[in-house]
Amino acid sequence: LGNAEVNLTWTGFGAVTKQTSTTHFRAPGFTVNDHSSVSFRPANVSGSILFGGVDYATTLLDGEIAKVQFSDVTIQH
Repeated sequence: LGNAEVNLTWTGFGAVTKQTSTTHFRAPGFTVNDHSSVSFRPANVSGSILFGGVDYATTLLDGEIAKVQFSDVTIQH
């Protein structure tokens, strides 16, 4: 175990893609309603992730920037 030093820069490019999903589940005694919304776009990643003297960021290829929103309502009846 130990500490890692993380110094990364994320630069988004290209179009933003959005996905939404709504799910309803009902069973004896309860109902669950879920809703999620995700927006994301590709990104270039640069910088370093140092741990134990090794830079693990050298293996970074592609990245993605995402915004995730999720709501869950459970009703017991």
